[in-house]
Amino acid sequence: MLYLFAGPTPLLDPAAPIAVGGKPVFRDAGSLQQAIAVIGTCEQRPTVQYRKEGVHTLARRTELPAERYYRRLAQSGVQEKTARALFPFNPAADPYGDEPLASSVVGEAPAVGPPMAVRASEKLADLAGGFVDHTWFPDGWSFGNGVTTNVWAPQPGGVPRLVSWCVLGPAAAALVAADAGARRALHAIMEGPA
Repeated sequence: MLYLFAGPTPLLDPAAPIAVGGKPVFRDAGSLQQAIAVIGTCEQRPTVQYRKEGVHTLARRTELPAERYYRRLAQSGVQEKTARALFPFNPAADPYGDEPLASSVVGEAPAVGPPMAVRASEKLADLAGGFVDHTWFPDGWSFGNGVTTNVWAPQPGGVPRLVSWCVLGPAAAALVAADAGARRALHAIMEGPA
């Protein structure tokens, strides 16, 4: 379930609202995701992406150790042709062997299953002047997964609005949909006390 909220997120420390440089420090996605864990988990699978057009499944490819070796050499300024000629890959002596292999998206498809569930907080709907859901965002908009905070999103026919959102995993989504107390807790985490 994609859940949309009015921004900004709550202050990191309400007792000390002003931080370094005189600017307030708002809770970030990581701290909000930890707080949401009392309700349930957020969607974290890197192959699942929520978009305006619905939920998509991404096909990913992980590079091979030799590809990582030549990519890293190229990052240090050695051209790939030169690297292959002068520094052939040796798996037993890979200086980058402790580094994770990179992963890239090689394709995507709409996910099979029920349509994307979307909710918006009452605060966001009130500030926006009415109903808000994923169609409120421009074509091609990606919500990703997990928690995203304090994004200026274009409002239809109006000025951009500061919003945050979370993509809840199935169990957390079911709990929030069924339990008003869980919904209130989620709103307090994402928007602060009512």
